Amino acid sequence: MNREGMLLIYYGGFGFAIFLGWAATVGAEINSDLTAVRRVRFDRAARALALVGLLHPALAMTGLDIARQLARFDDLATARSLATLRVSGWSAAASVALAVAVFIASVSG
Repeated sequence: MNREGMLLIYYGGFGFAIFLGWAATVGAEINSDLTAVRRVRFDRAARALALVGLLHPALAMTGLDIARQLARFDDLATARSLATLRVSGWSAAASVALAVAVFIASVSG
């Protein structure tokens, strides 16, 4: 298999598996009422996904989705969750830019 095919499998297939896993495991849980302990746990998960999100855009987008879900209620949003939202947004943007750069380099090289 050529490099372009491997990249498409990596980004497409792995991304699909990540989003499917996210929806199956915690997608419904985060949309319910969250206790303070659960909010902290999800905030930590979003920060961790923002860090490892540079490896794959789906990880960064999952972290961004968690951060958005936590900040959706303005009265409950803390400075920490808003900071997580900013970090996750930058991580997602950097991850997509890195993926595009890798793909362009692979196709042109």
